[in-house]
Amino acid sequence: RGTPWASGSQQGIGEGGTVGLLLRRGSLSVHIGGRQGGVMCTGLSGALVWATDLYDSGASVRIARKPPPA
Repeated sequence: RGTPWASGSQQGIGEGGTVGLLLRRGSLSVHIGGRQGGVMCTGLSGALVWATDLYDSGASVRIARKPPPA
């Protein structure tokens, strides 16, 4: 759904999947299941807040800080 990622790739995340978001030098990269999925967007600046949007009733998400991938 939505706009393609800056890297041209876009991947879905299945139920129980893990998504990592890494913001570095204005670029937001996505890691799915511990593997880099692509760059979601570039040119970010200013104050940012992590959030999510859920489409299914009864769905849940946990936002937690973890060390970046190697």
